[in-house]
Amino acid sequence: MSEVYITGIGYTQVSEHWVKSIKQLSLEAAVKAIKDSGYKKPDSIVLSSSLASFLQHQEALSNLIREYLGFSNLHNIKVEAGECSGSAAVEVATSLINSGRFKNVLVLGVEKPSDKLPQEFNASLSSTLDRDYYFYNGITHASLFALVYKLYMKQYGIKQEDIAAFAVHDHAMAVNVDYAQYRFPISIDRVLSSPNVSEPLKLFEAFPTSDGASALMISSKDQVDNPDYAVKLEAISSASDLSFVYRSDFLSFNSLRFAFEDLRKKTKLAKKDINFLEIHDSYSIAAPLIIESLGLAEKSEACKMLKEGEFEKDGTLPLNMSGGLKARGHPIGATPIYQIVEAVLQLRGKASNQVSNAETGLVQSMSNIADQAYLILLRRYK
Repeated sequence: MSEVYITGIGYTQVSEHWVKSIKQLSLEAAVKAIKDSGYKKPDSIVLSSSLASFLQHQEALSNLIREYLGFSNLHNIKVEAGECSGSAAVEVATSLINSGRFKNVLVLGVEKPSDKLPQEFNASLSSTLDRDYYFYNGITHASLFALVYKLYMKQYGIKQEDIAAFAVHDHAMAVNVDYAQYRFPISIDRVLSSPNVSEPLKLFEAFPTSDGASALMISSKDQVDNPDYAVKLEAISSASDLSFVYRSDFLSFNSLRFAFEDLRKKTKLAKKDINFLEIHDSYSIAAPLIIESLGLAEKSEACKMLKEGEFEKDGTLPLNMSGGLKARGHPIGATPIYQIVEAVLQLRGKASNQVSNAETGLVQSMSNIADQAYLILLRRYK
């Protein structure tokens, strides 16, 4: 297997882009990534968009974007894996490099839910669940996470304010992040006084409606021109789990545990080697469950670690320096690529909330209630 590097990054502001199309957002992020890579011409485009077929009624999007970028003859493919689509796209691009077929692959993630009404967006997102069972009975992602929320508080005697504090943490980080959607702090009282989405889950504990595009230039080692900017894509690991209703333990995300075990076997990674972590905290309760399922905290201890400052920039495990899904935003198919962009900035020493001497970062993404999960390990170029 050849070594694979990220040689360029690009991204748009995460927002509700009323006057920009999905093609325009894609172009903006792609051009930035190509420029950042030293104007490498991609041999292929791998596109991630989970909901464009629903929201924009657009299929064959990778070929459409290829043409919009001005490439007349270029290999392209669209990858869809729910909320994991961006990570799956990176996995495909890495395989194309490892095979020796291509030298440079442009990975592009884009989503534009603001084109539709909220109920249309929610219906589209719910399509990642088993439609015959969940959608038919009106069960949404929010209602499933609300159920987990109640179980977690009951099982461990945790107070809601301790879980909701993860949303406060994300907002505090996003203040300094120029591409984040919500760049303002928020108090725990404001979170808890917001309306219920699905009791006990509050509106300000849930991800917002987010448009955005993010891009990576993924290259073979012989294409690395600037070691100060290139970041090694050390390993990718993925795993899956039973659908939520069939699990024996609703408070353990086995897909994360399986993926982390696989990653550690591949890389000999020790927990102490992780300098920062980007996680898929679509709802506040997801954060402690992810951290504990990865084995980075004992069961019920993640909230305590947050309170003690261990997830701050200068803590033992800096968490979501980008603002996470709550405050940076969650443009579904683009989200994992935004997470990787943040990791690259950290490893370049150019992040807004820069972690001191960051050499190794871990990016975690998942779809639904961790039905499927990805872990991506990145290291500073050496």
